[in-house]
Amino acid sequence: MDGNDLETQPEDLNTSNTSETTTMQLLAELKDIWRNERFAPELLPHHVDLVDCLLEQVRVMEGNVGKARGKEPYRCHVHKMELNRIRFMLSNYLRCRLEKLELFTTHYRQLSAEQQEHFLSPAELTFLNNFADKTDELLTNSVAPYLPTGMPVLDAWKKNPARPKLDSFVFVQPKEVLEGVILDAGTQDGREEEIVTLEEGGQYLLRYSSVREHVMANRVLLM
Repeated sequence: MDGNDLETQPEDLNTSNTSETTTMQLLAELKDIWRNERFAPELLPHHVDLVDCLLEQVRVMEGNVGKARGKEPYRCHVHKMELNRIRFMLSNYLRCRLEKLELFTTHYRQLSAEQQEHFLSPAELTFLNNFADKTDELLTNSVAPYLPTGMPVLDAWKKNPARPKLDSFVFVQPKEVLEGVILDAGTQDGREEEIVTLEEGGQYLLRYSSVREHVMANRVLLM
């Protein structure tokens, strides 16, 4: 069985600038967005096209492995392990995003429709709304009746919801030279802002807020 038998050419993606994207390029892109999603304190823009394309390719490759299993069982076993690795990355990436939606439900529900469309896939938005509605129903029916009269705990909780800690520290590795990065922007510890240049491939420990725009643009890797 030729290794090319297990590779298909996916259709064009909105996230790709090339007319033909190979499976290896898709996997490299998935690995980057997976790592950044895991280490970022907030939800990053969704990549539903990439996820859907990889899932479709995995299904096709699993079919090819099944057809060739009797011919070269060892090689098929190796390919099956690789497919399991891809499925793990996909499921862990999606699970990480759902965990953030559960932690910061009210915050993301209060975003504008345009922001929600940018950060959440349609399926994630449906999950967010359902989870928020069920949480409100639970608190209203099971918690509110037992609170002291006149205590607006639930209203205060909605007005000041849990939000991602954008000033938390992260390890950063730039994919390219980044000039004009402002350190300690928005902090209240009295320190002056400092403008620095981050070298390609270097490793830095910085506040997430200092490199947030570069994370969103996929110009850095979080470690």
